Amino acid sequence: MKNALDKLLWGVVAVLLVVLISIFLRHYLGMEFIAYSPGQKLNNPLAGLLATLCLLAALDPARKRRWLSRLAHGFTGPRAGWFFAALIGLEGFLLHRHLHTHNHPLWDLDFERGLGTYLATLLLFALGGLSLFAREAERGAARTASRGWALTGALFLYLALDECIGIHDEIGDRAAHWFKDLTAFHAVNEWLWVYAPWLALAGGYVALFLWRRTQALLWARACIFCGFTLWAAAIVLEVGNRPDWVPWKLAIGLEETAEMLGTTLLLIGLSRWIAAHYRPGSSAAGGTVL
Repeated sequence: MKNALDKLLWGVVAVLLVVLISIFLRHYLGMEFIAYSPGQKLNNPLAGLLATLCLLAALDPARKRRWLSRLAHGFTGPRAGWFFAALIGLEGFLLHRHLHTHNHPLWDLDFERGLGTYLATLLLFALGGLSLFAREAERGAARTASRGWALTGALFLYLALDECIGIHDEIGDRAAHWFKDLTAFHAVNEWLWVYAPWLALAGGYVALFLWRRTQALLWARACIFCGFTLWAAAIVLEVGNRPDWVPWKLAIGLEETAEMLGTTLLLIGLSRWIAAHYRPGSSAAGGTVL
């Protein structure tokens, strides 16, 4: 039964990859020779692909440990610094393209279906994976540490899913309908009223947990502090996004870029902490093998 389910999920992965490639070539690059593509956005198939990979990892603990170890090794290896530099450069390039193109599905950060959205999704997914690697690596630590890493990973994975398929926007649309007669409710984006309380609690817990876990490593702690600060700045931009204060396109660009850059800094901080304490895939002294 398990082998059959495993094969089925790998088949789903193959189908979703074909769907992603066909949509990208036809609707993003304009290659009309692609006769058919099921949809015009990558959001749903990308979310389905990431969810399927999570299921494959959950089905086989050895596979999960192997994948998490490879992920952590990639973010802590000798070329990680170059990768992060290129990542920050790409985020700056996406902001530039957003500001200098008009309603282009590939570059407009407000469309929630361009490269910025997909990059942010993958960064959050990687951040969740690194958190789960830390949980596996610290299995012998106190229960509070294991629980903290699990909650941190779960939050980042949920945010990746939300970024990809816009759960918060759907909640906001429904809330706007339910409270359509409350003028004050529409003063800011409606989803903030629903998301703000639990996001503040969950985000505050994760921020405090990571702050305590990285107390012995100043560089990692600084990156994590700056990352959460940029996330907070993005929310402030979301709340105060008024065209009479800041041009709409610029405000959207700054908000989305702050989110991506904040996530990148969190990735840098967490990967530096992992590199200082563990060696993914290595049996060297002081390292850990998953």
